[in-house]
Amino acid sequence: MQPNPRLPVVSPEAAFVPFHEVAGRPHVVVDGPASPGTVLGLSHWPDGGVPDELAADTSAEIVANYLDAGAAGPPVELVTNNHFDEDGLLAAWLLLERPEGNARLLAIRAAEAGDFHTWSRPRDAWAALALMAAAERATTPFPEVLRALNTGGGHDPAGAITIALLPRVEAILGDPERFRRLWEPRWHEVERDVEALDSGAAAIEEIPEADLAIVRSPRPLTRLAVCSRVRAMRLIHAPGDGRLWLEHRYETWVRYASRPLPPRVDLTPILDALQRIETLPGRWRFEGVDSPQGRLALVDANGAPVPSGLSPERLAREVAAGSNLARSG
Repeated sequence: MQPNPRLPVVSPEAAFVPFHEVAGRPHVVVDGPASPGTVLGLSHWPDGGVPDELAADTSAEIVANYLDAGAAGPPVELVTNNHFDEDGLLAAWLLLERPEGNARLLAIRAAEAGDFHTWSRPRDAWAALALMAAAERATTPFPEVLRALNTGGGHDPAGAITIALLPRVEAILGDPERFRRLWEPRWHEVERDVEALDSGAAAIEEIPEADLAIVRSPRPLTRLAVCSRVRAMRLIHAPGDGRLWLEHRYETWVRYASRPLPPRVDLTPILDALQRIETLPGRWRFEGVDSPQGRLALVDANGAPVPSGLSPERLAREVAAGSNLARSG
């Protein structure tokens, strides 16, 4: 491994600090945006500032790349993130604990299940579900997490939750079966939805030329049941109650590195056309390409999706036509 003086060295004594406590001091940000004082971004966010040679799909894998990159620059002792999720927690854990071998792979797989809802082994999804449930008031068994959630001061508790859970990550990754009560309720939902897809009670129709898939189901399906089965990055959901919405997968919001993805297309120009052909009450709204989900939906006054008179096929045609027009223009 050649020394790389362009990459700051995360000190062995480095500590995770909540985002609001950084206050412009030199720091590394994992899985979040660069901000004043960021000397190294190890984040797949669009504004995460990751060096190109470290780029990867998840922030956890970016950190794994960093650990192998021979960092030899100035030392830095603060690590932070501006939110809590599985990828961010796992990225911080990898950076601070620096495990070797299989532990890194387990962390990367759990981060993919958490962020992208893709998995090939159930245990990776179990670990992601357990980590998220461990951070929630209604399901955590850990007193230190409850203390973090009850901390006042008007600050987002994300940083305090991360600090509370960092010592628990290794055990959850290594033996998620021990934490069955954390992941099993959600996993039952995933199994139910997988069975619906396998039995034909629900179905996914891909339209590769439009980077679209239509998900037809008797109820909304969990992303963990859907995303590993479909390559398209735009999903039209038709959950059987008349509601209809399109969402962009999270892979298209971050700096995804393992394969090229079609860029998001601004669907605002098709809103008027959708409104003209809509036969039920509501307003067609597009959240925008910069929104993590980039949802297009017929919504009520509160922004909640409502039943549409359009068929999924008609919405797919309008989206495809609008995308082609935007790309040709």
